[in-house]
Amino acid sequence: MLTIGIDIGSVTTKGVLMSDGALLSVKSCLTGYNAERAARTIYGELLENENLRETSVNVIVATGYGRNSVPFADKTLTEIMCHAVGAPI
Repeated sequence: MLTIGIDIGSVTTKGVLMSDGALLSVKSCLTGYNAERAARTIYGELLENENLRETSVNVIVATGYGRNSVPFADKTLTEIMCHAVGAPI
């Protein structure tokens, strides 16, 4: 299953592409004044980096300050929730 995670901060937008838990690609850019454009840039670069089409991606998750600026995300999570999920028990 291919998953893309996009973290939109007030300064930097980061993205990862994962396949069944394995990291395939990482990208980042400055967020600037348009968080949606930064998210679309990261999304496009991740796909291009692995020669994938949009239809290949199963899930897109957005987090961070600008998470609600990603209309193509399947799910949004707060940074706190992401930290909680990623913390070892």
